[in-house]
Amino acid sequence: MNKVTDIPTIELLVSKNLASAESDRMRVDVYNKIAEQFYDSQPLYAIELSEKARELSFIDQYIAGEAFSYRNCGADALYFHAILKQ
Repeated sequence: MNKVTDIPTIELLVSKNLASAESDRMRVDVYNKIAEQFYDSQPLYAIELSEKARELSFIDQYIAGEAFSYRNCGADALYFHAILKQ
């Protein structure tokens, strides 16, 4: 489990990685990988990142990226739901 990371720190990580992405597919991968990395410490923000990945992958017709984003959204939602039950 990741330690809790604040959203501005994650946003900085996203910006830094997006700056080096050379294509929309690479941007989708950035959003998805960072969403996956932080779903346990910032589930709502991770869902936002996953939704950005899904929207961009749909436009670019990047099926694998879209599928990864749906998986992330499901994992994020399950984790968030578990937190609320505690």
